[in-house]
Amino acid sequence: MRRYFRVCATALVFTGGPLLAQTGTISGRVTSAGDGQPVPGVTIVVAGTTAGALTKDDGRYTLTVQPGTYTVHARRIGFAPDSLTGVIVTANAGTTADFTLQARAAQLAQMVIIGYGTQEAKNVTGSVATVGSEEFNKGRIVTPEELIQAKVPGVQVINNNEPGGGVTIRVRGGTSINAANDPLFVIDGIPIAVGGGIGDGRNPLSFLNPDDIASITVLKDASATAIYGSRGANGVVLVTTKTGGQGSQVSYSVTTSASTVARDPQLLTAAQFAAAVQQYAPSNVATIGDANTNWEKAVERSAFGQQHDLAFAGGKDEMHYRVSLGYLDQAGIVRGTDAQRASLSLNYNDHFLGDQFELHTNLKGSRGHDLFTPSSVIGSAIAFAPTQPIYTPSGTFNQYSNTLGTANPLADLAQLSDQGTAYRSVGDLEVNYHAPFIPGLTATVRGGYDYGKAERTTFAPSFARGQNGGTFTRNNPSQINTLLETFGEYSHRFDNIQSNLDLTGGYTYEKFGYDSTRIFAQGLSTDLLGNGGIPAATTNIPSLDNQEALLVSFFGRATWTYKDRYILMGSVRRDGSSRSPSRGA
Repeated sequence: MRRYFRVCATALVFTGGPLLAQTGTISGRVTSAGDGQPVPGVTIVVAGTTAGALTKDDGRYTLTVQPGTYTVHARRIGFAPDSLTGVIVTANAGTTADFTLQARAAQLAQMVIIGYGTQEAKNVTGSVATVGSEEFNKGRIVTPEELIQAKVPGVQVINNNEPGGGVTIRVRGGTSINAANDPLFVIDGIPIAVGGGIGDGRNPLSFLNPDDIASITVLKDASATAIYGSRGANGVVLVTTKTGGQGSQVSYSVTTSASTVARDPQLLTAAQFAAAVQQYAPSNVATIGDANTNWEKAVERSAFGQQHDLAFAGGKDEMHYRVSLGYLDQAGIVRGTDAQRASLSLNYNDHFLGDQFELHTNLKGSRGHDLFTPSSVIGSAIAFAPTQPIYTPSGTFNQYSNTLGTANPLADLAQLSDQGTAYRSVGDLEVNYHAPFIPGLTATVRGGYDYGKAERTTFAPSFARGQNGGTFTRNNPSQINTLLETFGEYSHRFDNIQSNLDLTGGYTYEKFGYDSTRIFAQGLSTDLLGNGGIPAATTNIPSLDNQEALLVSFFGRATWTYKDRYILMGSVRRDGSSRSPSRGA
């Protein structure tokens, strides 16, 4: 025991020595050669150390370093970089290093977001298309896919006209007969489960407020999607959300909309229907009735919607932030359909230690509440006899039971209930490290999550037509997916041969968790509980589904550009999944 303490004491004395070392300072002022005015936001870096700073509004800066002789660099966009060599720092003393920067127009190449990084547009070898916010579709946009509808060649977006409803997106058509054809969505670097993940029956991606999206990039061919592996076989859609800029900004927008059906299918009028029955089914003439009902118009309506968006954004130097709140209430053109969404988004970016470290945080959350039109309504409105009235003389719903008719669609709208609620949150924390000892080398660590919880409830009372004594269903799916990624990027310019080398390589660890409980009840003992509870029933079928899976991946990409004209690019990815492949009989 005595020997252990002697070793610890020695270690403390030895490691404590550097803490007492003396330091000195480098300070100075950066001005513009053109007018002599101070230049704020200039990055000052001491070569061979981790010391760095940004000049303040008066152009001044101060750094603390160990005694020695250093080279100090100054750089800022819009100015030519400058360096001072032989800057001598002595213990407990200050040294002055002033800079005068020459203005220079910044030549910014157009950058394109690709998998795990960005690339100059001229050097992209794959089929990649980017749509910015200024090019997005205008008007009432509920889901992110609608922003790029008819905007990207080879990308088909099909909307079923239900607010927040099923949106089908296909990149260069389908690739499989019996498997999913949906592309992989990646939101601020976080891959979303193919198909969009958890939802209450609407489009799972409708949790994203379109007003928070800055750009959407579509990777369309194998060359561009290879770095995402088999999940990118149907294309990859990269969604980048908005962040703040310089200064402080507050914005609020409100939009309202009204939608109507422009044209209905051409169906038989009441007179035409009666004539057809007299000709082809004369035995039913006595029961067809003499009303004149347009059932399509009876289930349709003028659908009104409103969208409110409030955003706070700002930044200074390299720090930027944006916080936004959104609320959507959109009715559907078919009665009984409605979509509501309350959303929150937070983006924060900053640089530390002389731009050696970058921090990026993106958090998004939403609550959606949806009302669904019973599935039988539209079909019944088309099939129900136009010679039948909506109500009987006593004021109850007319349930025409002849074989020429079907359930009264207005009765289904009033008696059947179908609604859902979904909570969704996606977020990530990313740290980038720019190695000062190897120019062009950047290391990235990213952690993220995708959480979702939903509830879908349907109820049909015992007196509703064709409901077998009443039915009740409730489904409660939930998911929590987590992600850890580490990857590095290296870029080097060979000026003597006008060539570039870009390397990317990394590791991904993903964990997927899914849980779902479901209850089906039929032959209800009472209708009093409605969709608020589960009564006794002649048939009760509960079910539980629980799944867990892991995905571990290694990936890499190399790009060689020769004489700024010839480009050679290769990508590789290796996935290891805990999911067992399905086996045929």
